[in-house]
Amino acid sequence: MKNEGPINVVITKVDRRGRAILPKDIREKVNIKEEG
Repeated sequence: MKNEGPINVVITKVDRRGRAILPKDIREKVNIKEEG
């Protein structure tokens, strides 16, 4: 399994619902859907 980078370093905040808040480029890369 190839490590794409220090993801836990990229994650800096967690919102009220407990979802990790990622930078926009990372969020698009991992295809996280923003709902609510």
